[in-house]
Amino acid sequence: MPDVANPDQFQCVGRNRFSGVANVPVEKQGENVSWSYAAFFVDPVLGTPTIIYGSRFRELDPLMQAFIRRHECQHANGVQDEIAANCAALA
Repeated sequence: MPDVANPDQFQCVGRNRFSGVANVPVEKQGENVSWSYAAFFVDPVLGTPTIIYGSRFRELDPLMQAFIRRHECQHANGVQDEIAANCAALA
């Protein structure tokens, strides 16, 4: 059984907002961001999906970090509804 908390066990693949082409989102740690855990953005020029992690993300248990990554990955695939993103992340 795979270790779902291991970040190496999951590769997020999102979609470019403009072209729809599959691509891996940019994932980075935010500096001086206003959110605690994570937020999803789309590059307004290139359409590239981007996930930026807040300062408290690193404090979380690895299983919760894995859930948040998967949740944000759903947004990178065009899921806008928070509950739907949660459900897909859990699946």
